[in-house]
Amino acid sequence: MTRSDWSRDALMLNLHVRQANGGHPFADRNALMVAGAGRVWSPNGYASFRTAQNSVVVIDDKNQTETVAGRLVGHADSPSATFAVGDAKYAWDWTWRNIEPRKGPSYTPAQVRAGQVELPPGWELEPNSPNAFSFLKLPYSYLDVPLAETPHWIRPAGFVRPIARQPNYPVQRAFRTAGIVRGPRPYALVIDDIQKDDTARRYEWTLAVEPDIQIALITRVNDLELDILLTGSDPDQKLPRPKEPLPGTLAADAVIPAGQPVLLVRVLNRRHEGKPADAVPVITEIPPTEKKYQPVRVLKIPAVAVAPEFKVLLFPHRPGDPLPVTAWDADRSSVRIGWPPTTTPDRVVFAPQPSGLTWLKISRGTETLLTLQPAPLAPLK
Repeated sequence: MTRSDWSRDALMLNLHVRQANGGHPFADRNALMVAGAGRVWSPNGYASFRTAQNSVVVIDDKNQTETVAGRLVGHADSPSATFAVGDAKYAWDWTWRNIEPRKGPSYTPAQVRAGQVELPPGWELEPNSPNAFSFLKLPYSYLDVPLAETPHWIRPAGFVRPIARQPNYPVQRAFRTAGIVRGPRPYALVIDDIQKDDTARRYEWTLAVEPDIQIALITRVNDLELDILLTGSDPDQKLPRPKEPLPGTLAADAVIPAGQPVLLVRVLNRRHEGKPADAVPVITEIPPTEKKYQPVRVLKIPAVAVAPEFKVLLFPHRPGDPLPVTAWDADRSSVRIGWPPTTTPDRVVFAPQPSGLTWLKISRGTETLLTLQPAPLAPLK
């Protein structure tokens, strides 16, 4: 969780990695929450267990597993910028379930180690420990015990409830880097290093939005970049939810009232190898998974590619405020972001690593605002 400042208009961003599992979670590893210009744009957790209804990247309309932990990979914090990195690969790769014996109260660690756990076909015991998923490794021996020997949640000490795994929808990588750059005009950056395999797949960069949010304008810059302006007629968010969902896009002749918040979603980079018609952003309202929940309204930015390489800038503002000017260098390894002539542009350098994760360095003039170079990941078993 980070903010640009403590005013009501501050830009706020959450990156929800979920390295510790528990409770009743969603399939939302690396989900975002976004607020700014005096309102919430993307709430922190709709009531949905589906990946596609949370603010993440979706692959082939498939879901992460809501029961599997993610991993915090790294973070960097300075007065001028705060960023973190989440790894959702394991939640794509595997699904988990608890195993209870057909007879008897529960298993013991000795039975687990002796191979006496009765597993359904296609399942195997989870060999990784809680510490394997944690960014901060705590020095307690029970956190190094495999999840196959997870203590039972309700039975006395000495009984375990083994966690087992089976393949879900394995991916090569699923990193998300997100954070805020502070200054006279703060903005957020979201970088997704996600790839299923070596074939072209359908990816969707999704942002769950509040019920009044609509697309005001889509402007295509070139084959890799586009601007999306979002706005909502209920900036105070006090009106009841509309009985009928609003259209995803404002009428062509609609004018955004002065002072009404607007969110610029600037796609700085998006690889798309399919038809142009398959790359058009939309806002759609998805029916609830259960009657007790409300529909989920979602902005979808699609791409068909081997790796979509989404890089997105978020800038909350109001009508009349100047929008950022962004310019890539020739090899697209860095981008400059500024509001000329009033500000010195920031330079964001992207450095892809063999792991598939992109390192960041952000500078303003001669000052380095932030360097994000996470240590190599210890591989999971």
